[in-house]
Amino acid sequence: MIAMLYKNNKKLRVFALGAVLVFSCHLSAQVKVDTIQAVSYSNLVENYFAGFHFGINGSWGENIRYYKLSDIPRFQRLGGMLSLGKFFSSNFALRGTLGIYRQCGRAEKEPREVYPEYYGDGIYNFWSANANVDVLVNLYHVFYPHRPTPKFNVLPLFGVGTAYTFGFEKDKLEIFSRPAAPYVVNTKADFYPSLRIGFLLSYWLSKRFELQFDAHFDFIDDKYNGVIDDRKYDGYTVAMLGLAYKFNRGTRRFENRFEHLDDAVEVNRMNNELEIARQNLEKAKVKDTLLHVNQEQFLEMTVSFIIDKFNITDVQRPNVEAVAAYINSHPEVDVIICGFADVNTAYPAYNMRLSKRRVMAVYNMLTQQFGVDPDRLSIDYKGDTEQPYDLKYQWNRVVVFKLTPHTEYKEIK
Repeated sequence: MIAMLYKNNKKLRVFALGAVLVFSCHLSAQVKVDTIQAVSYSNLVENYFAGFHFGINGSWGENIRYYKLSDIPRFQRLGGMLSLGKFFSSNFALRGTLGIYRQCGRAEKEPREVYPEYYGDGIYNFWSANANVDVLVNLYHVFYPHRPTPKFNVLPLFGVGTAYTFGFEKDKLEIFSRPAAPYVVNTKADFYPSLRIGFLLSYWLSKRFELQFDAHFDFIDDKYNGVIDDRKYDGYTVAMLGLAYKFNRGTRRFENRFEHLDDAVEVNRMNNELEIARQNLEKAKVKDTLLHVNQEQFLEMTVSFIIDKFNITDVQRPNVEAVAAYINSHPEVDVIICGFADVNTAYPAYNMRLSKRRVMAVYNMLTQQFGVDPDRLSIDYKGDTEQPYDLKYQWNRVVVFKLTPHTEYKEIK
């Protein structure tokens, strides 16, 4: 019956549409400040990954880089690489790599044609082992820093390292030392510094495993391939397919560290606090309501913080102003400003420093902007050693205000 009435009554349909629009506008007017998404910094035990790669590599040394592209496959050799790294944020990681490659060089075309009995095809082989430290940048999070990591990612990489070359086929390299050869031969095993540039393509196969394609170019000293020509630098390309294993929690990197501050419960709580603060300020008084937490007396008003932040937002500023009004209108009490950090973010030493910064931000605003006597205040900070709220761990990113009699005031070191 209601459906038929709605269908046949044009005025009722217009009224319903208007009600929906008004309700939507009401919500949009409230949910506007600090309704963001944030991600914590990685702690010491999360976001590590280890991988193994296998593929091909090719030297771009003397007499190879000048050949046609169709000849390049002849100079490719197999190689492998181990990697261990850590994401320090959603868009930045460091990794260390150890690689072992079979590589080759080649004699110049003219001597091979003139002295084929000495040069043959001119190809000689050797080994190269390298160790590198690479910086990886996740392009997705450069442009979208506050979104969970997708399954597919493109990560440019830059690195420095060293290569150790050894195992030269000396009998073949002897052809380079004959009178017709234009090179200086150096078959001694040695270390050479290198620079790396390239990219990593990654795709998450499951919660723990990631498929990776690593392609990079290493710039290296001209001597690394056993012969010295008129160029200062040589280089070699690497293209490898690999499998990586991640050690952190969550489905993908940092997914479990992202937190929505615009969920209904949090938004309602913050809007309610804001409305209460406005009403109290308009009436020029603050309620004397106390919360009993751990059998101690605390002001009802608190100051909440965004994950990993200690700045006071526009939403929380009226709370600080309300606390100042309470202190100034109640000379019989002093206040201990106590700060906390949630135990699920970062690590203890970092959280202790973070909670102190939160306390000092509130202290400075109370004294410098709202005229509270510093002698009425003392500070305390607990880091994550205590968690005043059990319902939601995010609520522990907070500063609370403990009341003490004015005559018993003392500063807490």
